[in-house]
Amino acid sequence: MAGIEGYSGKDYIVTGKELSGKNVVTLISKAKISFSGTSVKKGSKIKINIVLPSCLEAKTSLDKNASYGKQAAVMQYKSSDAKVAKVSKDGTVKALNKGKTKITVKIKLADGKVKTVKKNITVK
Repeated sequence: MAGIEGYSGKDYIVTGKELSGKNVVTLISKAKISFSGTSVKKGSKIKINIVLPSCLEAKTSLDKNASYGKQAAVMQYKSSDAKVAKVSKDGTVKALNKGKTKITVKIKLADGKVKTVKKNITVK
């Protein structure tokens, strides 16, 4: 029995066995998350940059329809200490007070898959 898996606009993969673990590359694993810095002066800002693969489309909720052939992806941001730094819905980190905080970025897909990246930020 062969398994067939594919995404709109991508090649199909035919295997003789079920794929799992490191053998599977998902759309969400191809998403790239980077920070414009990890140290920032009080009152300044840094930006979280997210590059999605072409099959994913950034949306504010998973309930909205994505473009034909794409899947909706929702980005969520959180600071472990909102008194040190806060993160806006567009991924801008604003340094409020001196200290350290951990910024968590989550990309969620409708099928339940989640990619999480955590980065320590120091406010000077």
